[in-house]
Amino acid sequence: MDAVETLEIPADLDQALAANPKAGHYWDAFPCSVKRGILEWIANAKRPETRARRVEKTVRLAADNVRAN
Repeated sequence: MDAVETLEIPADLDQALAANPKAGHYWDAFPCSVKRGILEWIANAKRPETRARRVEKTVRLAADNVRAN
């Protein structure tokens, strides 16, 4: 089973969510299917810059209780 299917939060996203407690709170409340989709979207980034933007967008939107992607 891969990290996305087990909902394993990658280190970069984990650090970003930890830095924004409000985003972390809402992230924890998202349904598993939503988390899986967002984690797959982040994991499928081909370039580090794209991945960083996706992590930032995920945290920024989660702080407003909005699901990225």
